[in-house]
Amino acid sequence: MILNEAVIFQVGSWRIDARARCITNGVVDNTVSPRAVRVLEVLARAQGDVVSRSHLLDECWPNVTVSDESLSQVISELRRVFRRDENGAPVIQT
Repeated sequence: MILNEAVIFQVGSWRIDARARCITNGVVDNTVSPRAVRVLEVLARAQGDVVSRSHLLDECWPNVTVSDESLSQVISELRRVFRRDENGAPVIQT
């Protein structure tokens, strides 16, 4: 994963434009919620390391009390966009 502080970064073969909230693999373009982009930024910075739910909640919903369901909905949104990588493995794993 390549993270560029500007607003463009890669996750596998997918290019994420955080400002435009656009995720593309060159064939399929998807627009996601602002919160989904924020979750992706946190995951990309982890560079494949495990990120806990509590860390994601703290980083993506700072100073706000939300349930785990809020995070689950964003992860579901991202899984629908990414589906699987070139090898058939899920891009976002639990």
